[in-house]
Amino acid sequence: MAEFIVNPRRAPRASARCHAAVVSPAGTFDAETEDIGPRGCQVVSPAHVRTGDALEIAVTSDKVPEPLKARGKATWVSEQPPWRVGIAFDDAYVPSAERWFEKLVTATPSIGPFRRVPEKIAVEAMVYLGPPPRFLVDFSAEEAALLRAIASGARLDELMARLRHTWPAMQRALFSLLARQAVTLSRGHAAHPDAWKRILTEVEASLAVESLGAVPPTPLRAGAAPETTPMPMWPLAAPLPPPSQGAVNPAASPWGTPARDP
Repeated sequence: MAEFIVNPRRAPRASARCHAAVVSPAGTFDAETEDIGPRGCQVVSPAHVRTGDALEIAVTSDKVPEPLKARGKATWVSEQPPWRVGIAFDDAYVPSAERWFEKLVTATPSIGPFRRVPEKIAVEAMVYLGPPPRFLVDFSAEEAALLRAIASGARLDELMARLRHTWPAMQRALFSLLARQAVTLSRGHAAHPDAWKRILTEVEASLAVESLGAVPPTPLRAGAAPETTPMPMWPLAAPLPPPSQGAVNPAASPWGTPARDP
């Protein structure tokens, strides 16, 4: 019987850069979304938060008139800067997030390919490098390592064996790269590794500089502001009113079950 690796994000995520104002127990800060979906998002944060922290977030996009406001929690945080934070929205805010996300997708046809990311992939499948981005983009250390390991093509079970000590993070990175079409399961859509040489060299150099400059994170004092002036936010002590729709019924949702990052 074939074995599979499962997409840890059962709900879709679209690669969309939106402004995000975040309220955390450590303070408030401005961030940018790396991706977003109806049940959560990933932000690149200037401040370090902890896994499990309760958060409030306001996401704005010039494609959607009104902001998306939600409560949630940090489900995972990268080990070094730039701090990437996975945020899962509380169930009560999923219905309004679904409507906002649908408006974003409708207004931005270019982010439609996220729908093609499979829910699971057989371990015997081959994965290839897709067309490289035209400009340097923000890849995580795990994504850069996975791109380097894929090279001219690799079987998933071989990648799992080679990267077994970091595979949970690599598995999340794999589906993130698939969503961004940086990697592909189709040999016909594959790019030669030489096409990625410049981008990967620049990404790895940038990550090396960030690693050298990394210092133990100093949490913001409660209520403190970063060097840049943050977007006005509601205070953490004054909770958001729950949406009138109530808790979401996963079985009735068109976007699937909640995300479960490993």
